[in-house]
Order: sequence, then structure tokens, then C-alpha cells
Amino acid sequence: MQPRQFGGTASIDVDAEVERYKRLRRIKRDGERRRTRPPAETDAHAMVRVALAWLPYGGVPAEELLVHFGLAEDQFVAALWQIMADGDCAPEDARNIAEHYPRSTNA
Repeated sequence: MQPRQFGGTASIDVDAEVERYKRLRRIKRDGERRRTRPPAETDAHAMVRVALAWLPYGGVPAEELLVHFGLAEDQFVAALWQIMADGDCAPEDARNIAEHYPRSTNA
């Protein structure tokens, strides 16, 4: 679209400038959100966090595992061992989990 002529001077295309401003503002706002938002918790981190939180109480109840993760107890334990094998938790946490959630011998 050509700029309109008013009184011999070219005016800028206001609509295009407004859209340009909105686009630049949206990019800046999205960048600010990414910098200030904490990283999302992965399923692995959530499983480790829940497993450690329930250690003093003898482990995570089967109902909690089903509600939060959709897993049976043996599946949860297998997932924890895979997380530890992948190195996705701190060594001290891995030791505590291994002590309280023994690897299944049925696999």
C-alpha cells in the first residue's frame, strides 16, 4: 500500500506501523516471559520429588501413583530406576530411592 499524500508530505501508513509495533511488543513480551518463567518440571523430576517426599511415610501410596502419574506401583518403581539409570536425579537422591524402592525381581 502506498503512503497517502497530505499537503505535499508523505504520511506513514498508520495501520502498518501499529501492526509493526504490536508485533515487536509481542516478541519482547514473549521473551520476557521466557526469561522470568521457571522451567517446567519434567515427569522424571516430578516422580523423584514425589518419591522423596513420601519416603518418611513408607513410600507413595498406590492411589497417589495412579492419580498423579497413571501408574501402578511396580511401573512407578521401574520408572524411578530408569530415571536413576539415566542420571536424571542427584546421587544422594538416587541412593535414598534405591534404598526405599528396591528394584523388582519380576522383570
